[in-house]
This record gives sequence, structure tokens and C-alpha cells, in this order.
Amino acid sequence: MRWMCAPIYHDAIIFFNAENQIVSILNICLLCSSLLTGEGQDISLDFNAYPRLKDWLKKLGHPVEESAAG
Repeated sequence: MRWMCAPIYHDAIIFFNAENQIVSILNICLLCSSLLTGEGQDISLDFNAYPRLKDWLKKLGHPVEESAAG
């Protein structure tokens, strides 16, 4: 499904160390199910993980952009 979408990373998870410095970022495109680290590494997950990640972010109160398909 990724080939149909150029990822637009509206969401991210930022990782901090004990000194409160950013050590990495995980960019998330929930529209095309793509993950990219701040270092440019593509992370592949099973497509079942993305709806669960989306639901978890929504439960935390994070606004999630919806695609036309839902």
C-alpha cells in the first residue's frame, strides 16, 4: 500500500535521554502506514500494527488526521 502514497509525517514520537535531550524521533504517516526514524531509517511493521498505533494515539488525546477512506 505504501507505493500509493508519498508519506506525510503528521505524527511523531520523540525519545529523550535522562538529561532531557532528544536522542531519536520516530516519524509516523498513518495515512500510508510508514515509519521513518530521525536518521532516515525506514521501519517496517505488519499492517495490523498501524490501526492499533492510531487507536493508542487517539486514546492519549492526540489529534490524528483521517484519510478519505477513514
